[in-house]
Amino acid sequence: MLEYLILLLVILYIYNNNIVEEFKKCFKPIFKPKKWNYNEKIKRKNNCYSYAIRQFNNTKKEKIHPGYLSGVKKVPKIKGIYTCNNFIKKLKKDHSNLISSSYSNNCPCNYYKFALFLDNNKKVEKKYDYHFYREDNNGYWSHKPGKTKAINIDASNKKIINPSKADRNYYKKYKKNNYTKECGYFCIPYKETK
Repeated sequence: MLEYLILLLVILYIYNNNIVEEFKKCFKPIFKPKKWNYNEKIKRKNNCYSYAIRQFNNTKKEKIHPGYLSGVKKVPKIKGIYTCNNFIKKLKKDHSNLISSSYSNNCPCNYYKFALFLDNNKKVEKKYDYHFYREDNNGYWSHKPGKTKAINIDASNKKIINPSKADRNYYKKYKKNNYTKECGYFCIPYKETK
């Protein structure tokens, strides 16, 4: 009799946990470009980093950059210093719960993924640049190139399924950057924003 009772308790425990998991909702960002594209002031004050981490800037004079939230200076645009490792160090200072990941790995529940790429292969160092992409709840990726609109297409106007395979060469279209250096994918906690 005791064995049946233990078995019944085990079955109930498994059943209840499966139900909890089934109804557990994991949040990811929703692609809502209007918020970021509302007017020229909003577009100018927010960049790919603020967009990727969902840190809407409507008041600060300076656009945020990796390290800004922890009070650390920008990565200098100097060959050998403008590297993935230095950006990742600043990201970890800004976000203590940051998890290194990959395109194919899933983030824990209530985390979402972003990816970082660099254009640090130019002869003129002051033209070095970084760029972030963010995974949205619809499975596509979106981004906000500098002072421009938040979009979910790449340099070839194709929806972004995988940033590593997307066209990141904005030089051919806008005479801007070609983000050839993949720094990695990261999971960051999802927080409600206003």
